[in-house]
Amino acid sequence: MLSRQLGHLTRLVDDLLDVSRITRGKIALTLAPLDLKTVVAQAIETSRPLIDQGHHVLGLQIPAEPVRVRGDAVRLGQVLSNLLNNAAKYT
Repeated sequence: MLSRQLGHLTRLVDDLLDVSRITRGKIALTLAPLDLKTVVAQAIETSRPLIDQGHHVLGLQIPAEPVRVRGDAVRLGQVLSNLLNNAAKYT
């Protein structure tokens, strides 16, 4: 449990540092065509321990056809994972 919490705290600090770097123009986003389903699946996988710890049920409805977006896969994953983590913590 301690290891998982430490990993989560490390990711939060890294996220904050990334935001600071982006706002100061020190990091460039890597924009590419993405399948949103893949990004969402990775975010859910990252957040699954916290969701399970809170005994939450996560329902997901996605269209059968691919949903394409142009964006930075890492940053989009971070945003979705943060939203899921906050929902799991404060629900």
